[in-house]
Amino acid sequence: MPIAQMATSPPIAAEPEPGAPVPRDAIDPELIKLARTRPKIGVITAAAVVALSAYFIHRMSPDRRFGGEPDSPRAMVVADVAAGKAGDNRYVAFTADPMMSHAIRTTPAEGAKGFRVAPARGTGERVWIVLPSHDQDPPTLKSYRGRLRRIGDLPFAQVLDKHATLHPRPVFATPANVRAAFGGGQVTTVTGDKLAVADADRVAFDTVDPDRARLIASFVDKHAPSGDDPGHGPLTDASLWIAELAKHGITATATPTPGDADAVLRQARLDVAMSVDQLNEKLLAAKLLATSVERVVQHHETTWGELKRSSPAGLTAGAQTVPDAHVELLGLYIQRGVSPDAYALLTDERPGDYWHILPLTLALGALILVFLWAFARAIRELVPARLPSSR
Repeated sequence: MPIAQMATSPPIAAEPEPGAPVPRDAIDPELIKLARTRPKIGVITAAAVVALSAYFIHRMSPDRRFGGEPDSPRAMVVADVAAGKAGDNRYVAFTADPMMSHAIRTTPAEGAKGFRVAPARGTGERVWIVLPSHDQDPPTLKSYRGRLRRIGDLPFAQVLDKHATLHPRPVFATPANVRAAFGGGQVTTVTGDKLAVADADRVAFDTVDPDRARLIASFVDKHAPSGDDPGHGPLTDASLWIAELAKHGITATATPTPGDADAVLRQARLDVAMSVDQLNEKLLAAKLLATSVERVVQHHETTWGELKRSSPAGLTAGAQTVPDAHVELLGLYIQRGVSPDAYALLTDERPGDYWHILPLTLALGALILVFLWAFARAIRELVPARLPSSR
């Protein structure tokens, strides 16, 4: 009778020893057990992101406020704008007359399109109009609209103030207003502005001499008599003209400051001691028609400190005293900068240009919340857990 064989189970594989080499075709069980390391955000990183996001939200506050303005500008009076009644970062429109003779060309960055910054007439340089320097836009006539900002908030505020301080812009005042300012030091200009004047500020004015005339005589090669015209010889230089004028009772002398183009144009400049009207009558009677007559203008320069010493007889400029009646306007080169509290109207900005500011602010706000949570979690991991007290 055959002997029954007992069924035997396969041998159990022994656990590999830790650190034992893994066969080439086998899978390392240790690698299967590895878990992905969770990224950690440190305290410094979280705090830095929160601070940076809050900083950008703060910096965008003016743009966000202007972006929320209505599409239609609010109508203002330029005097109210100068008084600060319009507010900052508002979309406004007002009628103004920019003083383009005082305009300053500036640019926010190298290579960028520049601007022409001009003060509004009658505001005491409290309101400036910032116009783009390119010519694509149609010209603006009196009415201006745009974003109202403080001068000090503009990126080119320091450059604007430095240029205005180094290059004084002339303002004009009548002799009566100048004399009224001798005691107080504040002069009222023809535009109605009241400006403080320092003793070192330059003052310049022109006067017309009523008893002198400037004769410009063209050279004539020959002149043939005709009818009742007796004629005269060739007048080809200043001395011949002076001799010919003397025959008709006109005393002329060569001017000490001839024109640069006199030799090219073949003409002479002569000074005559009589009024313009009298000289024209004599030239017409003598039939000397190759001439023109100009008024003699004298230029005077002084300082405010010296001008204040003028006597009632006239305005003193150096060694000369000019009667007030002979002076129409005085130009004052008052050295002053641009106040950072003044207002600038940016005519090329509209509220719709800043539509992206609000979504960007919301995104930064969400980023702050996330990293505040990360900051709190990082702090909690740094604080050790309190051990239970043993009795």
